[in-house]
Amino acid sequence: MSMLRTIRLAVSRAIAPTTILSEETQADRNSDMARIVNNRKATYAEETVGHEVLRGNISTNDISDFSSDYTKSAICTLGSWSALARAYNQFVKNQKDDTINRLIEEFHAWNAVSPKQMDEEEVLNVCAKLSQVKPAKANAATDAIIARVRKCSIEELAQQRETKAKLDSAKREDVLEQFITTVWSQVFSDNEFQMPAMKAEAKAIQTIEWVANWQSNNPAAQAAELLLIESDIKLLRSIAKQDVGNTDEFVDGSLTTDGMMRLSERRA
Repeated sequence: MSMLRTIRLAVSRAIAPTTILSEETQADRNSDMARIVNNRKATYAEETVGHEVLRGNISTNDISDFSSDYTKSAICTLGSWSALARAYNQFVKNQKDDTINRLIEEFHAWNAVSPKQMDEEEVLNVCAKLSQVKPAKANAATDAIIARVRKCSIEELAQQRETKAKLDSAKREDVLEQFITTVWSQVFSDNEFQMPAMKAEAKAIQTIEWVANWQSNNPAAQAAELLLIESDIKLLRSIAKQDVGNTDEFVDGSLTTDGMMRLSERRA
């Protein structure tokens, strides 16, 4: 299958209409989702009582220290997707921007240490979804003001937004094939990258709450996984606290020589 045909397929999947569920099924799912969300909020509140906001960083080299593959995958996916999205957004604006290659390198660095790496098809599907721009959210009160000042109807205002979203999407789709080629033109990085520990902690907590809400046929295995993720969260916080104040370890997201020595000393 040609690259162009593959991209068209990925884009069509990204904009495909959602399957319509029966009212009863949708109500059941909404009820289940509300229960899960409430449980997560309660768990998060209990987990974070008396816990200060983390101010350090977690790096790609820290991932191997975690015990649970779910923790590793969650944090690495966050790092990978974030770098990929930023690279794509910058590519749409200016394909010659020097930061693009560094962001792609960051994507590969996080992806390489993930237990569940994103392959070419997954990257394509992610970028195809990123290429679809949604119209700005409408609000009856604000739209009435904007339409009045523009001297147009609210319906015309909505149509203008739809048109702009379509044009923006087309602009992003035009460079999608070239961006995907650029992503896979470099697949290795020996640099270390970081993300704020606060974001990594939030992702780890979200993961442990997700695992806790499994309807598992093997509660013992589920409990064991929860214990692993709990230990990972404690380790994450420990690494972050050790990292606080070492602002010179990373420059533009890349580990410096002095920083590498300090990290080695902390892990010894």
